Amino acid sequence: MRAQALPTNPLKLDKETIFICGPRNAASYQAFEEAEKELTGRGYKVVNPHAALTAVAEPEQSEQEIQNIICSILCMCDVVVCEVASLKRHG
Repeated sequence: MRAQALPTNPLKLDKETIFICGPRNAASYQAFEEAEKELTGRGYKVVNPHAALTAVAEPEQSEQEIQNIICSILCMCDVVVCEVASLKRHG
């Protein structure tokens, strides 16, 4: 059986904002960038938490402060997409 190409917008969302969720570590950075590129290419607005935190977080902030920033960003999004391959690799 031949694989079919996915439609451009399989969830039928009207350019909803998608938050990419997964482990926050150096190893997952590339997976997040790839997911962001793929989803953006399909017409979605995408929030990559690695990029968002780089833009707004300070190095001296506590883990709790960083989690608060992530929650604030997440609340502005319509959909959460979990980067599953990254979760399997990193627990």
